[in-house]
Amino acid sequence: MRIVGVQSAGCAPVPESLRSGHPCSVATAQTIADGIAVKRPGDMTLPIISELVDEVVTVEDDEIVMAIAHVLQHNKLVVEGAGAAGVAALLAKKVPVRAGAVVATVLCGGNIDSNLLARVIEQAMVRQSRFLIVRTSVDDRPGNLAPLVSQVAALGANVIDIVHRRAAWLGPVDRVGIEMLLEIRDAGHGQAVIEQLTQSGYHCDLADHV
Repeated sequence: MRIVGVQSAGCAPVPESLRSGHPCSVATAQTIADGIAVKRPGDMTLPIISELVDEVVTVEDDEIVMAIAHVLQHNKLVVEGAGAAGVAALLAKKVPVRAGAVVATVLCGGNIDSNLLARVIEQAMVRQSRFLIVRTSVDDRPGNLAPLVSQVAALGANVIDIVHRRAAWLGPVDRVGIEMLLEIRDAGHGQAVIEQLTQSGYHCDLADHV
């Protein structure tokens, strides 16, 4: 059996501690995986890790987000950031896996705030091309929003959220900025929506996050 440890990159003192041969500390812990955000490995723990663990890898919070969403979508389980770290390492290919190998990862802890879970799902859907954030503008006159929304509906995209922005965009005073969060089927569907809106005269900018 080969054992791989996983730490969040936002709080990962173990790799340096193993290289140094003694417990090392990190100054800060900035990660959504607060269950493993330990700034210094214990004096008794580090020798055990050194003896039994073959490798320790780190994962970014974005990778943990995708792991939480993956487990929720495919296994119907809610796990916190720390509990999804192992899945994150596998999905991000931080751990080489040979064909036919049997791989197990620990899923533990459902202590994740509902607001954070909602943000995780939104970010994951953006990264999976299920959400599309479109920014455009229209003449600031009554009735000009309706044709835009009608085109989106005709293309089969669902408006999740829509916001008017004026001065914050520093655009022409006679135009109003529109930011739409759209639910789409996949990346191809999203591209079709953008192409059709562009052909209809809307200049569209895309955002890569919610």
